[in-house]
Amino acid sequence: MKTAAKNKRADKKKPKSRVREWSESIGLAVLLVLVVRTFVVEPYKIPTGSMEPTLLGVERRCPECGRVFGYDGRHCPYDETRLRLTRIGDRILVNKFLYGPKTPTKIPFTDILLPYFQFPGFRDPRRWDIVVFHYPENLTQNYVKRLVGLPGETLEIRGGEIWIDGRREAKPEEADFYYHNQGGWGRAGTRYRIPARGDEIALEADNFDLYAHVIRMDGHAAELVGGEVRIDGRTKMVYTVKQNYYYVLGDNSANSQDSRFWGYVPERYLLGNVFFIYWPPRRWGTVN
Repeated sequence: MKTAAKNKRADKKKPKSRVREWSESIGLAVLLVLVVRTFVVEPYKIPTGSMEPTLLGVERRCPECGRVFGYDGRHCPYDETRLRLTRIGDRILVNKFLYGPKTPTKIPFTDILLPYFQFPGFRDPRRWDIVVFHYPENLTQNYVKRLVGLPGETLEIRGGEIWIDGRREAKPEEADFYYHNQGGWGRAGTRYRIPARGDEIALEADNFDLYAHVIRMDGHAAELVGGEVRIDGRTKMVYTVKQNYYYVLGDNSANSQDSRFWGYVPERYLLGNVFFIYWPPRRWGTVN
């Protein structure tokens, strides 16, 4: 009888300590936040003015000369006066499941890429979407731009407008901006073929600068040696593109580092679609 009574008492679960309850609750909350930020929606802050007037960046003003500067200024370069913050950047929400949520594509705060899996999405990226992506020149930074060119299309910037496959594309009704011809991928009178998965590119010394970054973002080494294109150390005449690419521009075209200067954005770098401004309160609303 005594043995049975002891076993019965042993079967009773001990109540959890307050510390354990708090730890489990905090751990569950952290896990939920990580899942939501990875697969559903994530907040971002707009630091620069490259998307103005659609999205506003940080603005600092010199109290002495009155000049206005961007997010990275601390002192006025003209009189060394410390700048005052006059406007914070928009805080936005990014939809990460619209195009298909992905497992992490790189180690956080580094430029080390990881194998990843992408779940089915509701739709593909569309022209005029505002997107957040890993900046191809520095994967530790994320950029926000407007998507204007899709995989497989031929794009030209002509008279401030976007021309696709020889036809002018009408901008969204609320869009009132002019695209300038600048950079190595935005020259006047030049059409650019946006790489698509399966494209075969004829490699030559003359087009090496246009496509070398595509080959590298596909995961290969590319170099030009004696007029020959070498991929992973071997001379190649043709290269088959491994993934889709996109052409992006800032709405503030005269003050934007975008595809005109550094080329195309690979699909694996896309993080999601900007859909809402949640701060400051006067800017609260959807984004187009």
